[in-house]
Amino acid sequence: MPDSDSSSLRLFSTDLDGTLLGNPESTQRFVAAWETLSPDDRPVLVFNSGRLVSDMQALVAAGQLPEPEFYIGGVGTEIFGNPDRAAAGGLGEGPPGRLGPPAAA
Repeated sequence: MPDSDSSSLRLFSTDLDGTLLGNPESTQRFVAAWETLSPDDRPVLVFNSGRLVSDMQALVAAGQLPEPEFYIGGVGTEIFGNPDRAAAGGLGEGPPGRLGPPAAA
């Protein structure tokens, strides 16, 4: 991988229904391909869907999809950042559901 500017960010944001879900063989191929990437080389993974965030989290918990750094759900009305994964993705640290660094006290 070429040297990258520390301020750059690689992002893979995708819908679920009809994209990652809908064809079980394709979903399995995506998961297998994702898992072959070194965690240090993976782009930030974002699932964006009309589904509720809790529905997407259930798919991840069931092992159908890899765990993303962020979920955008409810037709854009819900944004949830996985605190353990989001900090590793370089988008700042903060409490669950918050994007970016914590607010100044």
